[in-house]
Amino acid sequence: MAKIYGNIGSFVELVKKMNGIYSPASLAEVTAFKNDFSKAPLRIRENAKERVLEEISNLKKELEELSADYDEKLNRREELLIGEKNNLEQRINIYSARANNVIIRLYYFLKLRPLLKRKKLLDDHFEEERKRPFMDLENKILSIKESVSYGEVNLEKLIEEIVQSKIEKLNNIKSLLLKNNKLYEGAIGEQKVLDELKKFPDSFSVINNFQRRFEKGIYQKKTNDWIYSVQIDHILIGPTGIFLIETKNWSQDSIENKSLFSPVKQVNRARHALYCYLNNAIENGYLSSFNYNWGLGQISPKGIIVTINNTLRQEFQYVKILSLGNLFQYITSFESIFSKNQVDELTRFLSIDNNRF
Repeated sequence: MAKIYGNIGSFVELVKKMNGIYSPASLAEVTAFKNDFSKAPLRIRENAKERVLEEISNLKKELEELSADYDEKLNRREELLIGEKNNLEQRINIYSARANNVIIRLYYFLKLRPLLKRKKLLDDHFEEERKRPFMDLENKILSIKESVSYGEVNLEKLIEEIVQSKIEKLNNIKSLLLKNNKLYEGAIGEQKVLDELKKFPDSFSVINNFQRRFEKGIYQKKTNDWIYSVQIDHILIGPTGIFLIETKNWSQDSIENKSLFSPVKQVNRARHALYCYLNNAIENGYLSSFNYNWGLGQISPKGIIVTINNTLRQEFQYVKILSLGNLFQYITSFESIFSKNQVDELTRFLSIDNNRF
C-alpha cells in the first residue's frame, strides 16, 4: 500500500466548520453520524436513563458502605465511652473520700472537679459525645441520602436535562453538516480517490491536502499571472513521476457549466508553480538526488482531474481528465523515471511545510 501523509483537505475544512462542537476522527465517523441521526435521540434517551439509574445505584452502594462504617465506628465509640464512664466513677469514688490532711483534701478537690464535669457531660449528652468525632461522616451520609431521594423522585427530570443538552448538540451538528454539505460531498469524493491511491505499491507516496505559499511569488508567463499559493487535493509521488490530482464530484450540470475550465486552470496553475518550486529546489541543493554527474535533473509534474460521478470526454493541454477506475492504469503506464531515493527525498521535501522560495 502507498504511504499516506496528512488528511484529505475537505475533511479538514469540514472539521474546522464544526466550530469545536464536533470533532470527528474520520470521514467514516461523519457518515455514520449522518446515517444514524434518526435513531440517535432514542439512543440518547436510553443512555441517559441508564446513566442516571447507574449513578443512583452507585450512590446507594456508597451509602450502604458508609452507613456500615459509621455504625461500626459508633459502636466502638460507645464501648470506649462506657469504659471511660466506669473509670470516671472509680476515680470519683477515690477522690470523694474525706481526707484528714488539708493539703490532701485540696488535692482531691482539684482532681475531682474535671472528673465530675466530664461525667456530667457523658451523663447528659452521651449520644452527642458518641457521634461528635464522626460529624463529617454523618453529614456525608445525610447528603447522599438526599441525593438518592432526589434522584428517585425526579428521575424523569434528570433524564430530560441530559437528553435536552445532548439533542441540542446533536441538532447543532446536523445543522452545521447540512450547511457545509458541499464540503462533505467533496470529502466523499476525495476519500474515494484516496482509497484508490492506497492501492498503489509502497514505492509510491501520497500527500493529502498539499498547500504551499510562496513569499516572492512565481510568475506564470502564459497567463501573465503571479502565483503566491497553491492547494492540491493529493500529490502522488512514485517511480513513474509526480502527479497532482484534483478530485471533482461533478454532476452533469457542472460538466455543462461554462465555469468547467476553472479546475483545469487551477491544476495547470498548481502544476506550473510546483514545476518552478521543485526545479528551483534542485538548483539550490535541496534535492541532492537530482544532482547527476552530468548535470542537474528536471522534474515535470503531471496534472490530473479525477471525476467521480460523470466522465468528461474532452481533452486539455497538460491536464488529464480521468474516471476513478482509470487512475491506477494511467499512472502505472508511464515508464519509471525516479529512483527510490528520489521518491523518498521528494516525499520528505513536499510533506514538510516550508516556504523556502
